[in-house]
Amino acid sequence: MSLNVPSHAPSSSGSSAACKQSRDAGSESAKLSEVSNTLIQQIQNSTKAKSETKWLKIQAQVIRKELKAHDKSAQCEYDLKLKIVENENQLSMASKKTKQMELELRLEEGRIAQLEVERRAAALEEGN
Repeated sequence: MSLNVPSHAPSSSGSSAACKQSRDAGSESAKLSEVSNTLIQQIQNSTKAKSETKWLKIQAQVIRKELKAHDKSAQCEYDLKLKIVENENQLSMASKKTKQMELELRLEEGRIAQLEVERRAAALEEGN
């Protein structure tokens, strides 16, 4: 197997062109590497942004559920306090009604006692 080697040395203009091609290839390689790194960085940023967005959505769902549970709990607590106040009011009214009926009962007992006294007095007057 033989190698084809040029029989003459490259001229200065040929070596200058080869050097320029080498620099252009190096420059192109550097540009390609930079573009590649930029693309990778953008993909990573996009992935990170998507992950953060998903995490924020999950956090928002958790917060919504916590708020809903808190609101429900607060509503139940409010309803319970309202019922307690209502029951206390009914108890107070029932106590007042009981007191009034006890007084009316005593008044009726007093009227009955008075009628008995009047009846006895009338019976005594008739007997005399």
